[in-house]
Amino acid sequence: MNQKRHKTRLQRQIRSGALTVEFALTAPILLLFLFAIVEFGRVQMIQHTLNNAVYEGARRGMAINSTEAKVRERVLAITTPSAVRNPAITVSITPDVVTVSATASLNDNALFSPMFFRDKSLNSTLSLNRR
Repeated sequence: MNQKRHKTRLQRQIRSGALTVEFALTAPILLLFLFAIVEFGRVQMIQHTLNNAVYEGARRGMAINSTEAKVRERVLAITTPSAVRNPAITVSITPDVVTVSATASLNDNALFSPMFFRDKSLNSTLSLNRR
């Protein structure tokens, strides 16, 4: 009876070691997938924010007596709360067309080290007719 208890305890200790090894092998893979999912979600959020900011900036540029500074201010008012860092904004206002473009580097906007999107950028451009 005592020997049977000892054998069961030994089997538990061996199994506990096997669980530790299995966890050590699978945890990095699971964490990589988790970080990739979060990073891809962040990229989609940045693209959506740029699209929305460019649209709102172009709408601001449609107003009479609108200036490039007002359009840039509107684009930054949308990108700043979403933590889109350092967007490059270009604005062109002519009597016929308003064109707004915004670009964000993913090196500056990565939540983690930019391992998935190194040296990539997102761009959004919109032109609206003023007449």
